Amino acid sequence: MNAPQPPERGQAAVEYLVVAAGLILALFVVEFGGRTGAQYLAEAVRLFFQNLTYYLSLP
Repeated sequence: MNAPQPPERGQAAVEYLVVAAGLILALFVVEFGGRTGAQYLAEAVRLFFQNLTYYLSLP
């Protein structure tokens, strides 16, 4: 019989670091048509609130 293996430790921190690095790369480094992902996201949020304000102002 094999002795029970101790549980792995520290793997979640490495996975978190990889995901965080991927998000930072996608949002702030990679450019799509001359704009970063963060700029596209900010524009989408701005348009959403502009349309929401218009919708709420309707009678």
